[in-house]
Amino acid sequence: LGMRFALPVAGEGGTEELRIVFDSLHPAAPAAVATLGVRVRADNSYALVRCEPAAPGVAAALNALNAAGGRDFGGFVRAARAEFRKVVSGGR
Repeated sequence: LGMRFALPVAGEGGTEELRIVFDSLHPAAPAAVATLGVRVRADNSYALVRCEPAAPGVAAALNALNAAGGRDFGGFVRAARAEFRKVVSGGR
């Protein structure tokens, strides 16, 4: 499906992080991979702890998720994937 969940690697600071790895991002870059990591804060909002490669729109998508009370995590993941696709494709 172009997405999988991954556990943090031992020795990475022990952060509790939901890590999502995206692949199959664009036909022009079949080997491109993007990694997103989020953590749930004490107030049940989400914090971005990893965004590789940098995709500026991911932070805006996370802000929208938090503004909506975290009710559409799936929409956030789709928006993040779209932002990574833009980066990998050079904006095409």
